[in-house]
This record gives sequence, structure tokens and C-alpha cells, in this order.
Amino acid sequence: MDGDDVSDGGVVNYVTMTIKVSGYSASEFNVANRKAFAVGLARYLNVSSGADGVSLLGIDESQRRRLLMSSSVVHVKVLLTKQDSPTAVLTAMDTTDASKVAALQNVMTTVLPKIEQMEVTAAQVSTNSDVGVYVPPNDQEEDVKEFGGGLIATAIFVVFFTPLIVLIVGVVAGPDSRIGRIVMVFIGEEKYGKLNSACCGPPPRVEIPIAEAPQRKRMFLFK
Repeated sequence: MDGDDVSDGGVVNYVTMTIKVSGYSASEFNVANRKAFAVGLARYLNVSSGADGVSLLGIDESQRRRLLMSSSVVHVKVLLTKQDSPTAVLTAMDTTDASKVAALQNVMTTVLPKIEQMEVTAAQVSTNSDVGVYVPPNDQEEDVKEFGGGLIATAIFVVFFTPLIVLIVGVVAGPDSRIGRIVMVFIGEEKYGKLNSACCGPPPRVEIPIAEAPQRKRMFLFK
């Protein structure tokens, strides 16, 4: 596809759209799902530029109508060639038409099975090609970011909870154990003794009074 293919009298046409997608959150649009979205949309519109002509300009989180439903807003730009009709593309993306909605979802669910609903909230023909294309991080960067987040969470857990765990184990193990003696050195013998008595000392002795048996009265009979 060269410059002559995409130019109509020296003018290059695009269709820019905002599409609300139910079933996928913005964070779920990784590299593979972004490519799948472009492939599905190009297949449905049957544009000559194919998936290479579908550019994602941005992906935002969307307010959810249902609490458990993931939802996002996808901003898309579709490159049109001389063989493509802007009017036909806009008509195909008219999601107020139930038949168009059914046809769109039928194609898109073949590449993104979790899609529950698609709604085009804005669509227009444009000749502006200066709109910044959405350039997300690649798979490796996303994996590093996720892995790094896990490391940070692990480090926080180790720093804040390891001393507490060691203290508890040392107190429960008692002063005769190695870890107990180490903990005793760090917190002091007096504090250690109080903690050990509080958690591991013998239970308080409860004395239950025993009721005395009633004394029998002796009766004497006088003849």
C-alpha cells in the first residue's frame, strides 16, 4: 500500500472513534489484546488498510454499570484508502442499530471472547494525522513492571512483619531455646519475662470451694 492508495485527491481520510467496551478493563488491554482488537475491527469494517491501518490512540477506564463488569473506553483511528467509503464505515459503527451491534460483537468476540458489549459514543471523519498514537509498553516492560510491584510488596512484608514474627516465635519458644535467648538479648530480660509469662505462663489457679456435708443431729430417746 503506497501513498497513492491512501490519498483521495491529495487528501488522506481517517475515521476517529470512541468505543466503550464492556468485558475488558483498560489494564487487560495488553499487547496481544490490543493487536486482537485492531484485527477484529479491521475485519468487521473490511477496510483496505487492514489491521495496520487501525491505530489505538488511548485506552481509559470506564465507569461500570455493574460492579463486577470490567469496562474501558478505547479511542481508535482507522486509516481509509481510496477504496474505502467513510460513510460506509460510519454506518457500520452505528451502534444505535441493533443489527450493527450484533454484527460487530459477532466479529469482535472471535478475537476477544470476553467482550460483552460495544458502544460507539463518538465517530467522525477526519483528515488530521497528527493525533498522537497510543504507544503502550511492550510485553517485557509490562512483565518487569508487574514483577517489580511484586518485589516491592514482598520487601514491605519482610521489613515490617519479619521482626514481629521472630519476636512471637522467640517468646513462645521460651528462654531455653536459642531463638528465645536471642530475643531476650534484644528486648531485655524483664520485658521478655513479662511477655513469656503473659502468653505461655501457667494458667491461674482457681480454687473451687467444697461445700461441707450437713451434720446429722443425734436424737436420744428416753424411756
